[in-house]
Amino acid sequence: MAEGTMPNPESFPQQDIERIREKTEELKKSPEFERAEPREIVKESIKQAYPGIVVPEPVEGHPTTDHDEDKLLPEYMKGDSKEDKDEVEALLHIAFTQGIEASVKEARRHRARILDDFHDALVDKVMPQLEKQ
Repeated sequence: MAEGTMPNPESFPQQDIERIREKTEELKKSPEFERAEPREIVKESIKQAYPGIVVPEPVEGHPTTDHDEDKLLPEYMKGDSKEDKDEVEALLHIAFTQGIEASVKEARRHRARILDDFHDALVDKVMPQLEKQ
């Protein structure tokens, strides 16, 4: 892989995707998630599968949108500083190459906003892979 390029989101370690898929299936069966949007179920699944991701409640005015395959970051981060974007991309790179567990350990060292942005980006990249299975 060339320096400065990110792996394809398809390259999440399979054991990570399986762990999230199992948690997602479990949550879908629970009454509290019966009518939840798929994105919210996946987001909660990641939180439960990787308890190190403890993020504040979603910030109003920062919705995420569908992304092209080339975009790694949530749409709402477009106006964020280069440093913030670089931090989130670095965490995603760790998730793609070393696994989500390793990225969560590293993410705990960052401030809450970066952790929240990372979590949103992770959900956006995990969902398509879960949908394919």
